[in-house]
Amino acid sequence: MELKYDLTKEDYLGFQIHVAKQSETVKRALIMQRLMGTVLFLLFTLVVSWVTEEWLLGLFITFAVASVLWVILYPKYFYGHIKRNVNKMLDESRNDNMFGLHTLVIDREGFTEKNRAGEKKTNWAGIERVDEDEAYFFLFTIIMEAYIVPKRAFENKDRQKEFKTLVEGVNLV
Repeated sequence: MELKYDLTKEDYLGFQIHVAKQSETVKRALIMQRLMGTVLFLLFTLVVSWVTEEWLLGLFITFAVASVLWVILYPKYFYGHIKRNVNKMLDESRNDNMFGLHTLVIDREGFTEKNRAGEKKTNWAGIERVDEDEAYFFLFTIIMEAYIVPKRAFENKDRQKEFKTLVEGVNLV
């Protein structure tokens, strides 16, 4: 099987967000930040009520609503922040070989990736795991590095299934 596709900055950003969403460390950090925001909002109302020596129900309701909104909306901000930082890092360096036309030639032994930098052959044994989301297949070589295969590279759903079957055949999925 041979796939040709144009790898873009958006594809790489999609990969980074996927990695962040799969990471237990990032998930714990997100939970802690959501929890701490809520606690700080509610603690603020208690401190203000204690200092003024009267219960301020309106303030409590306002900050309770803010806490709920924080819990609901913070993940969007959190992942947006990751995306913005990765985008800045990509803008700071030369990425000529990362983006552009890629050709992936896949067989039972592994695959060869061709791009502007040249060719790189990888055996299936060098693949740690394969993940899939709605737009990509990710062939991980290490925890933060993967071959990104956009699903748009496949002519149709049958070719996607063929790829997935090939990957499953080497016991990665």
